[in-house]
Amino acid sequence: MKYLINPLKRLFDFTGRANRKEFWLFMCWYIALMIAAWFIVMFLCMAVGAMLYSDPGSQQGVGWIGAIICIVGSYLGALLLPLSLRTRRLHDIGMSGWWQLLFLVPYFGGVALFICMLLPGNEGENRFGEQPR
Repeated sequence: MKYLINPLKRLFDFTGRANRKEFWLFMCWYIALMIAAWFIVMFLCMAVGAMLYSDPGSQQGVGWIGAIICIVGSYLGALLLPLSLRTRRLHDIGMSGWWQLLFLVPYFGGVALFICMLLPGNEGENRFGEQPR
């Protein structure tokens, strides 16, 4: 449970290191939460569309607007909310948190950053602090 709570406590802490276990356990929980939120918002958009329009064909416009809001929101949420945790994970492998800008490179950037998150951390102390337990 501490692996789920600790990243939330350190939400704006960009110092130190985070090991693979802490990162991936939190990200699995976070992705599940994002998917659940996406389904809830989609359901609410469909319900609002059903209430606003009596014509079944016109409900699709509201559904698509909700889908666009969900996709943009989840993408921004996936980038911004775990920002400090990704920074600490990069610190654990000896890289600066600025390497997160790889997300801006289409296709290659996300894959390269994903691979970085899979790498084992540096043994012992590095320039970013002590090795996490």
